[in-house]
Amino acid sequence: MKQEKYLVVLLALLVMLSGCADKIDVVFPAGAHQYGFFYGLLHGFIAPFSLLGMLFGADVVVFAANNTGFFYSLGFLLDASVWDGCF
Repeated sequence: MKQEKYLVVLLALLVMLSGCADKIDVVFPAGAHQYGFFYGLLHGFIAPFSLLGMLFGADVVVFAANNTGFFYSLGFLLDASVWDGCF
């Protein structure tokens, strides 16, 4: 019981300290291509392969930073959830 209390306190401290993490602002050039819903579907489909690529190469990312927001995320989530049934 005592160990569980220590674990809860430790997790609470870690959550509070994570609020101090520095945020890096990424600036994209004007007219840069933004990825939308259909690219979200594509990136969601290839996400497991991208994750493997990330392990072996620093220039591979799973989620596009320059996206349109909600609809890209929706497409990514819809297609990435397809993999849930495979594993």
